[in-house]
Amino acid sequence: MSRKNRKKEENKTEVLPPCRVTKSERNIFLKKAAAAGLSLSAYQRQSMIDCVIVERKNVLEPIAVSQLSAIGNNLNQLVRKEHIHDKADTEKMRDILNSINIIIMGLVNGS
Repeated sequence: MSRKNRKKEENKTEVLPPCRVTKSERNIFLKKAAAAGLSLSAYQRQSMIDCVIVERKNVLEPIAVSQLSAIGNNLNQLVRKEHIHDKADTEKMRDILNSINIIIMGLVNGS
């Protein structure tokens, strides 16, 4: 192939911040790169270009998820204690679970 027909490739001069990984993660990436016939750098670039990012619609979402997780943990502890003492109020528990479900669906739908 003559030099005139060769597609001119832009030089790679920019650098991204390093990415910290475990040894096992690095080995996984190396194996995947080798299987794709790419260098690790080429594999990383291609992965970042082709990946799909799911945007968080609400900046409070991580806080809400954390709080819901804490509520769920507390609810599990309460249910466990009530079952131990045979005082479980299933109607009340269903109401609480329904309220949590409504909140979760609001987060999922972006409300």
